[in-house]
Amino acid sequence: ADERVDVLEGLLRMSLVAMRRIYLAGEDRIIELGADCDSVDAMMESDPAAREIRAALKPADGGGDE
Repeated sequence: ADERVDVLEGLLRMSLVAMRRIYLAGEDRIIELGADCDSVDAMMESDPAAREIRAALKPADGGGDE
């Protein structure tokens, strides 16, 4: 069971990294087109899925944030 938990935690962390990369690519494209864009951190903070993942990881992180 502990191994499965470790695997799932790793997948959740990789999901956050993938989400950040998607937001970075979008930010780059928006800026390239000449528009203003929120910061990646702000977009990650406002993303409900990212918030849920971070909340799920908090116990594994000792209560801290990523």
